[in-house]
Amino acid sequence: MTTKNTKQKTQENIELTLSQRREFLKLPLEKRRRILEKQATQIQHHYQENTEWQEWLEGDIIEY
Repeated sequence: MTTKNTKQKTQENIELTLSQRREFLKLPLEKRRRILEKQATQIQHHYQENTEWQEWLEGDIIEY
């Protein structure tokens, strides 16, 4: 695994504390939008490259 992939995996697994989330909400709207846009682009690449989630959705729905 490359350093870039390791760094990306680490960033994906970070959970923010309540105080960090509040600090994010205090940022100006434009800055929050840029951050969210960047995160959306990153996750878009993840879903395009990793198709395991699509295979999971293809199965039959079983009700118990």
